[in-house]
Amino acid sequence: QLAFGNDGNWFAGGFQEGLVDPIYFLFHWSFAATASTIDSGACAERVDLFAYVILSAISTGLIYPICCHWAWHEDGWLKQMGYHDFAG
Repeated sequence: QLAFGNDGNWFAGGFQEGLVDPIYFLFHWSFAATASTIDSGACAERVDLFAYVILSAISTGLIYPICCHWAWHEDGWLKQMGYHDFAG
């Protein structure tokens, strides 16, 4: 709920009980998984598997939800400045 939690602020959504709409969750899960493939390409044959797993977990579990909150949640600071994401 870090991206779309209702009790958040301009930086990140808050944690709340319950789940969001499953279709909405799967939509954002697919983009988070795609974002982790960028890490994969950047780290290919440069780091060991454990370091890649840690990087992917941070990227998909922390960085993506916060950036998603900025752009798509009504409290996000980019959304409040009039930002529109035409790609997603």
